[in-house]
Amino acid sequence: MTSSQGGAAADAGLDAGDGCVLEAQQLKKRFGGLVAVQDCSLSLRSHRVTGLIGPNGAGKSTVLDLLSGVERQDDGHVLLRGESIDRMSTHARARRGLIRTFQDPRVWPYLTTLENVLVVGDAKSGYSGWAAILRHRRATARQAANIQRAVDVLSAVELEHMRDRRARELSGGQARLLAFARLAMANPEVVLLDEPLAGVNPILADRLLELIRGMAERGAAVLLVEHNMEAIERVCDSVFVMSEGRVIGTGTWEELRQSEAVVEAYLGTGARV
Repeated sequence: MTSSQGGAAADAGLDAGDGCVLEAQQLKKRFGGLVAVQDCSLSLRSHRVTGLIGPNGAGKSTVLDLLSGVERQDDGHVLLRGESIDRMSTHARARRGLIRTFQDPRVWPYLTTLENVLVVGDAKSGYSGWAAILRHRRATARQAANIQRAVDVLSAVELEHMRDRRARELSGGQARLLAFARLAMANPEVVLLDEPLAGVNPILADRLLELIRGMAERGAAVLLVEHNMEAIERVCDSVFVMSEGRVIGTGTWEELRQSEAVVEAYLGTGARV
């Protein structure tokens, strides 16, 4: 299957009401003499989990960096709801609802679990989560509602009992759950996930996949970079495959399993397609 054929197949499986939320158009990125990403185009739609897979060094994390604004592309464009965000900073993109996670959970170690979630609410809602943290007893009604929402989010990831513990006291698995709680609090329109299952046990992996699927069901457009092919098969509606900085195939998982180009890209990597 060629990239264009795969794209047509993926689009054919989408409901007419699901518009494109985030689009990358022919992205290019060089680091010195190394071409990390070359003519990369992909699109994300609301209510969908889209996978991004490929061998190590294929350019997947660089694509996430370009979409989120961590790096700036040398050529090409990134569009959010049809509007160019090429000049927007990472923080500006986050305020527009585009959130990117990293392979290691990034939390505030000296804040409590609850405070970690409240701070995220600050960036998205436009009012001070810090005020709610510093003045629990004198919180306004709006801040009190924000605190209750943060508690509800922690309960959803089974961390409510840890609400008053500092984040540095959490286990590695709990820190990952806290990262997802922060995502839920931000209520993002687009979520870029960089290997969220790396190093987690099967029980936690199942829980994280449920949370990922739940974000899409609530309307988010999710891009999942992951080496766990069973997870990709389980939660992704469509998948983009990268090799040597290029998208070489796109389609449903079953369609990609029949693609010689995709299978060839994984030969010698130990990945199972």
